[in-house]
Amino acid sequence: MKQDPELATFDLHIYMNQGGIVMTQLNTLFTNGKIGAFFAAIVLYLFLRRLRITLIVTLAIPLCLFISVAAMYFAGDSLNLLTILGLVICVGLLVDNSVVVAENIQRHFYNGMSRQDACIKGVREIGLAITTATFTTIIVFLPALLVEGQMRFFMMRLALPVVTALLSSLVIALVFVPLCVYLTLNRWPLGQAAWPRQTAEAFRTRLGNFYEATFERFNRWYNLTLQYYLRRRVDLAFIFLVLFCVTYFHTFREVEFSVDEKREESQFNVSFRFPSQFNMEDRGKYFDRVEQIMEERKEEFELEGYFVRYSTWSGSLEGWFKTDRKSDVPPREMAERIFKLLPEMPGLKIGYERRREGEEKQDRKERYYVRFIGTDPIQLDEVAESLKPVFENQPGVLALQERQDESPNEMALVVDRDRANSIGVNPTTLAGLVGSALRGSSLPRFQNEGRQIPVQVRFSEEDRAELADLNNFLVPTEDGRFSSVGTLTRPAMLNSPRYIRRTNKSVSHTLTMELETGREDEARKAIEAAKSNIDLPEGVSFSSLRKPFEMEDILTGVFALWMSILFIYMLMAFLFESVLMPLSIVFTIPLAAIGAVWIHYLTGINMDILGIIGGILLVGVVVNNGIVLIDYANRLRREGHDRTTAMLQASQHRFRPIAITALTTIFGMIPMVWSEGGEMGLSYRSFGLTLIGGMFSASLFTLLVVPVFYTLFDDAREALTSTLAGVFRRRRASGLAK
Repeated sequence: MKQDPELATFDLHIYMNQGGIVMTQLNTLFTNGKIGAFFAAIVLYLFLRRLRITLIVTLAIPLCLFISVAAMYFAGDSLNLLTILGLVICVGLLVDNSVVVAENIQRHFYNGMSRQDACIKGVREIGLAITTATFTTIIVFLPALLVEGQMRFFMMRLALPVVTALLSSLVIALVFVPLCVYLTLNRWPLGQAAWPRQTAEAFRTRLGNFYEATFERFNRWYNLTLQYYLRRRVDLAFIFLVLFCVTYFHTFREVEFSVDEKREESQFNVSFRFPSQFNMEDRGKYFDRVEQIMEERKEEFELEGYFVRYSTWSGSLEGWFKTDRKSDVPPREMAERIFKLLPEMPGLKIGYERRREGEEKQDRKERYYVRFIGTDPIQLDEVAESLKPVFENQPGVLALQERQDESPNEMALVVDRDRANSIGVNPTTLAGLVGSALRGSSLPRFQNEGRQIPVQVRFSEEDRAELADLNNFLVPTEDGRFSSVGTLTRPAMLNSPRYIRRTNKSVSHTLTMELETGREDEARKAIEAAKSNIDLPEGVSFSSLRKPFEMEDILTGVFALWMSILFIYMLMAFLFESVLMPLSIVFTIPLAAIGAVWIHYLTGINMDILGIIGGILLVGVVVNNGIVLIDYANRLRREGHDRTTAMLQASQHRFRPIAITALTTIFGMIPMVWSEGGEMGLSYRSFGLTLIGGMFSASLFTLLVVPVFYTLFDDAREALTSTLAGVFRRRRASGLAK
């Protein structure tokens, strides 16, 4: 830059470097992934109590991640915040299939089977179930093709790493894990083993005693509780219904939803509204003072950067704090101090955006908007003004909010249309002449030695300095003569609007009503009833307001969530060849929702876009335990066990893999909840909390709720079958009688 003579006087200053922010985010994700993998390995060893099998299952994590990264490379994707987040998510999910297979093989082996028979039977028993469970997790990304906006963007970026990693984990669990387990399984009697093996066996014995005293005792308690509620199924269904209703009608409504809460914590924005008597020079001088204050206090406030901008009527000051702040003063309080230092002037309105957003957040439920659309802005203003008393007098309406900004006074040349028409002057031609004289007209660019120079032509300064000069401008008429502007127009000072709002290419006008707290629903119904009784003039109509981006994202997430549940149900119906049996597994989804809602409520952390995506992913994860449980129970029933015995035995045998998969996922997400995520980056807290709370509650109740509802739907199936069989028998008997 300094070598170019035309740019030598310019100084280059980097006021914001997003590269450092991105690198901080990437390092945070990598660290979270490594810590999560370490915790997952500890949990695996606690339950499996075999170092070799633990290493086999744990090594499946990096192998699946390498395969996923290779797939991303060949697909042309990159390692960014979202794709790495997808890989971190997989840390807790990739071991699920391998754990179930390894645990099943190990159980058969220690029950007396040979290594080969244990591996073959262990995989054969569990293969279809874990395949279906894997595809239920993958299928939750399918609704991303049906939605738009941020939800589609986030889900599509997460889909490739998660899907490829899960598919590779399925292949590894069905092919490589059985082979590795076969090579490592052995029985070493304690007395005949060498000293290192004796030490390892002694440690495993102590670990086994700890497991027996804790988790195995919990397993026995689960089995006794399940045995109790299988005799009182309606009682458990009622408890579950009450818990879900309390969660939905109370706790869920207390949880706040936000889109980018982390960004609000690290930035501030101040808006300025100038009175009409301020010209551009006055505004420039004012913002020079603002810049001077910010530059003098930049180090004190630990600002990474700031910038100011202003236009004809408004301006703004935006700043952001350093990511490595040393001050103990919160960013919110620091922004308040900056706000108080800004100079005040008569007529100048300064708005602190954070404070205003907080007020709007509280008042959002207490406002109602009525929008008119038409073609004439003057007519819309008249209609809105005439209808103000109608809406103000509705029950529950406190007042109508008026626009606070004053409309500027502007000098206008009002055309005498009758005279202009009589001498053949087109008002459009007249307006174009005045505009070209004052602002100028652009000509084709001048080409000079490979450079393009913009060219503009307009009247000289002395010919357009006074209103009298403007009146002397000549306008051509249709018969070839000329008439002066002064003979066709008259000057006037008009109160003109600063802007004209348009909606779908139509002019719009919006009335904002403040509603009384506690009577919002009553006021909305009264306003809607009043709107239906109003006869608007021709060309004017009511229009529905477009939902805010936050609400659109939330509704899109809800739609994607319901579509994921539908796809998962269809997949399970295909597996079990029944439309009723999968319903018992679907009840794990509201169980997960209970935990996800309560953990946000108790921690006070808002639900955001990533939290909703975590909920969608959770839908595909929590059904896995139910699928494995019901599949095993059905296999026991086919072997001749009665339904109650099959459910009790399946619940007892599947307790350990369910606990392992739940704890590995939960511990894998804990570092993500602890991390700050960078001052201006994405916050992963809501995402991690959703998975932790959902997995905890779903795993806690799955072994009770799923078996009970399984028996209820099984009874419903038998009753429906017997009823239909009776109907067909009567029809056949009636036909034979005839």
